[in-house]
Amino acid sequence: MASGAETGRTWRGQTAEERQSERRERLIEAGIELFGTRGYASTPVKAICEEAGLTERYFYEAFESREDLLDAIYSILIGDCAKATVEALNDAPDDFEASMRAGLTAFASEFTRDPRRARIQEIEVVGVSPELEKRRRSGRSAST
Repeated sequence: MASGAETGRTWRGQTAEERQSERRERLIEAGIELFGTRGYASTPVKAICEEAGLTERYFYEAFESREDLLDAIYSILIGDCAKATVEALNDAPDDFEASMRAGLTAFASEFTRDPRRARIQEIEVVGVSPELEKRRRSGRSAST
């Protein structure tokens, strides 16, 4: 017999994939809140789940570890900064100084719009693991 996910059945108007995506987003938002206020080292998985209103089962369905969540959040944050910068550069006048001003202003605006995000992007990811540190250093020169 096929499962509900395989047959496309919905529950409360959502497919299994939509529910899973919504739970992942809730965990990401909880991670941004807690990593950005309490810090990564002071935030256990249980606290993330409580903030998201989910059980640990759903955390591990979406992420392998707390570091995996931090990495996903970091990717979003640097992606948002890169996107804002590129869009500003594309919309800027064809003048080097004006382009640089537009790109830097857009980056700074995106970076500082939420202190929690800035803290995660520049403080909380530092030294978490060799893998994340390598990614963080390469992220300074290119978006992911």
